[in-house]
Amino acid sequence: MSFFRQIKKGDYLVAAGVLLLVGGLLLANRLFLGLTPAGGEAFVEVDNQFVMDVSLLEGAPRYVTVTLPRGEAVLEVEEGKVRVLPMPREICPLNICSSVGWIDRPGQAIVCLPNRMIITVSGEEEDPLDLDGVTN
Repeated sequence: MSFFRQIKKGDYLVAAGVLLLVGGLLLANRLFLGLTPAGGEAFVEVDNQFVMDVSLLEGAPRYVTVTLPRGEAVLEVEEGKVRVLPMPREICPLNICSSVGWIDRPGQAIVCLPNRMIITVSGEEEDPLDLDGVTN
């Protein structure tokens, strides 16, 4: 209880100022960095073979069907982003590819191992913080 007796009105003002600053920065990040789609298109490969490229810059939401060795995958495409919709267990047993969710930045990828499908977002500039790799 003695800790709260030492707090003064100025301390509350400083804490409120810090909270407002952090909230403002988070809001600005969400508003200004999330508006423009960075990726221009998504490349789809199945079994190491290029299958199609899908434009991410078209505005209307749409669905694209990809033929796989075990069946079909459906991609949901919205302005600037793409994701894989859940598939039946016979086609993709764990549905990890659909649990990845939306990808929208250059260098991001969705991989479906059972079907050997890779969806990669391409664009002019890749974010170096999104890269993942292995070195020898």
